[in-house]
Amino acid sequence: MGVMVVDMKENAQGAISPIISKKPRRKQKKLNQWSLAVFILIVLGLLGAGAWYFMAPKNEDFVLSYYLYSIVQNRDFLINVTANGVTRPKEEIVLKAATSATVDHIAVQEGDDVVKGAVLMRLASETLNTQLLEAERRVWQAEYDYEKLLVDQEMEAEKQERDIASLQRQLADAQADWEQQKQLYALGTVARRDLERSEQNVSDLEYNLNRTERLYVDMLERHAMASETAREKVLAEQTNLQELQAIRDSLVVTAPISGRVINLHVQPGEDVAGNASLITIADVVDPVVVINVDANMVDLLQPNHAAVIKTALNSYSGQVTYISPRAAETSSGAVVETHVQTVGGIRELRPGTAVSVEIEVGRRNSPYLPRGPYLSSGQQLFVYVVQGEQAVRRNVTYGMIESAAVEILSGLSPGEKVIISSYDEYRHLERVNVVPEGGHKQ
Repeated sequence: MGVMVVDMKENAQGAISPIISKKPRRKQKKLNQWSLAVFILIVLGLLGAGAWYFMAPKNEDFVLSYYLYSIVQNRDFLINVTANGVTRPKEEIVLKAATSATVDHIAVQEGDDVVKGAVLMRLASETLNTQLLEAERRVWQAEYDYEKLLVDQEMEAEKQERDIASLQRQLADAQADWEQQKQLYALGTVARRDLERSEQNVSDLEYNLNRTERLYVDMLERHAMASETAREKVLAEQTNLQELQAIRDSLVVTAPISGRVINLHVQPGEDVAGNASLITIADVVDPVVVINVDANMVDLLQPNHAAVIKTALNSYSGQVTYISPRAAETSSGAVVETHVQTVGGIRELRPGTAVSVEIEVGRRNSPYLPRGPYLSSGQQLFVYVVQGEQAVRRNVTYGMIESAAVEILSGLSPGEKVIISSYDEYRHLERVNVVPEGGHKQ
């Protein structure tokens, strides 16, 4: 038994010893894996560097033998506010019918130019003729009644005046008799009864005279009121007649101003109601241009600012006459209605003509270049500046483009020579060689 135990131990140790001896090999394998990973990274790096080396753009030795150039100079650039608009007549009048009538005759056509006072149309109205006859009769009746009233009042006043004069004479005689009766009574030749009768007669006459005089004053007041009422009636009837006569005169429609017939609203033989539109006439000699100015720019404008009104074929002078105090929201943003009055007369511009308006609000003196292919080929971002036998690319900022001049806001200074021909062949290069003799100034 002892021998068997010893053998088993030895066998167990023999089985374990190979396992223990293999542990260092695992560490060696991990080191080999790390070495392989580092090697792969190095190879990839070398491959990337090689690709970059072969694919990266190389400096080209480009020579520009023919080119156009210009010298940067200064000039004034106009600061303008621009807007589109339409023309409106300076004055537009719609002539309307004063009463119901029938169009008898039309003497003009749309588009005709007429002078003030020219006959445009004639209307006819039988109803108006009847009204005129009745109004004339009523005026005659009112005037007759007024004149008759004045005559009757004068006769009544004269009668009252005669009655007053008669009472005054009677009173004077009675007073004289009373004085005589008093003297005779003092002498004892008349009775007291006769004296009292004479005194009573004087008192009665004084009362009658006072009463008649008051009635006379009241009568004069009544006469004044009655005559005023009658006179007012005459004036009212005369006014009504004059109004009807004015309506009759308006049946002959004349031009209130010199202008152009813009619209005929009726046809010959047509019946029209009172206040119906007949003809639209407009003063088109000095039209007003209505524009909508961007609300952010309108503060640059002032009344009387000079303006240029442009159509497809012509330009006209004008000036700002009105700037609205409020802005209006539109699909393109806030705008302010502004009016520009033409100067000097522009009869050929029809109302509603679309125009553009430029309003000069200031000037700016800046470096500039002439327009050329360099703008598009340089994507309006850079130019090539000639420096000796090389042209160096330089970033620039452009401003206004006016006529054939391009404003330079930054990047260039007056006196520098700039290539203004196309950059298409070499715009990817920072600098190119130039042949000085190949440059042509523009």
